[in-house]
Amino acid sequence: MNIQNDRINWGSHIPVLKSLFQTYNIKGAVELGMGYNSTPLLRENCEKVYSTENDLEWVELMKKEFGETENHRIEYHDISPCVKSTRRRSVGKPFLEKMRDYYLSIDTEGYDLLFVDGHSVTRLEAFLTIGDRFDFVVLHDVNEQGLINHYLTDMPQLLGYSRFVHKPFRQHTGLYMKEQYVSEIEKFESILQKETIDFGKRQSIFGKW
Repeated sequence: MNIQNDRINWGSHIPVLKSLFQTYNIKGAVELGMGYNSTPLLRENCEKVYSTENDLEWVELMKKEFGETENHRIEYHDISPCVKSTRRRSVGKPFLEKMRDYYLSIDTEGYDLLFVDGHSVTRLEAFLTIGDRFDFVVLHDVNEQGLINHYLTDMPQLLGYSRFVHKPFRQHTGLYMKEQYVSEIEKFESILQKETIDFGKRQSIFGKW
């Protein structure tokens, strides 16, 4: 196992998140899918974080590792009988409706950023259900055809948002941002170039998606 490559693949969203925090005033984040890369970064840079996770053992591990605080709530989102490898196309409408109801129940007031990195079956439904409640949406693993794709090859546009992709690493990162923030995109890209080199010793590849 190549630990360095695994770190880059699992954390390929980190340069995008770090650049967002350095460019924009993001105060709160909803994290769908916890991990050693995203969770501490969100806690460090946001006034409040709401994290959900689909693996109960991982939830308990994350609670022990980071601990819940007044400003960081951690919740288990039960999607049984689905597992990590279950794909959206293999489940029926009742299950998708149940997931939509769950995401609609999340109180997103005061959260600017949505980070999507949960189990495969949940990702597209989460984005389609509550993506437009946030100023910024970051989606991990928006890979091209032929690689593991947890979303859609042709992701939908969101009215009032610009859509970008960062792909210097094997695991691509998608970014939606409200049009009002695009005026700062050059600053964001400049920071992203540095963060990409620092993280994975590669040049940033970023553009319209």
